[in-house]
Amino acid sequence: MQKLTLISVLAMLCLHTNAQKTPALKPLSIGDAVPDIVFNNVINYKDSTIRLSDFKGKLVILDFWAPYCASCIKVFPKIDSLQEKYHDQIQFISVAITFGTGKFGVDAVKTLFPRLRNEGRGKYNFPVVVYTPDQLLELFPHQGFPFYAWIDKNRKAYAFTGYQLLDAQTIEIFLRNY
Repeated sequence: MQKLTLISVLAMLCLHTNAQKTPALKPLSIGDAVPDIVFNNVINYKDSTIRLSDFKGKLVILDFWAPYCASCIKVFPKIDSLQEKYHDQIQFISVAITFGTGKFGVDAVKTLFPRLRNEGRGKYNFPVVVYTPDQLLELFPHQGFPFYAWIDKNRKAYAFTGYQLLDAQTIEIFLRNY
């Protein structure tokens, strides 16, 4: 009985020590490799789970926003038109920072895109991640919305921008040079 207890305690200590050695994710810098992030709880797309590697060979732009951010929502038609124009070369992934299920939460996000479509404000054929994984916030810390993380075809962090650089001219320059 004592041997079993001692073995159990030693096993718990090993597990605890290994867990403490797991490094925390560090914020990415320009040029850093971006891990193959798995996005769960995806709406507005053919699959409910996607991976960054699903868009291999494309420029991926992560659009971080929140349901209470009116300026974020005003940019959606631009994102929609850019996604449609460059669908073979880029992929927008909309990342909704949600709080609970109410006005600024999951429910608001789930009803937003159908409402915008019904109002004739766009097709919105890009994936929307409803529950933001903590990993994303650790990799891409930011202080305001909207925030865009540009990831090149080799899954390297290329740029972190605001909405000012989100236009066809900037995308054309990027596509010519990468």
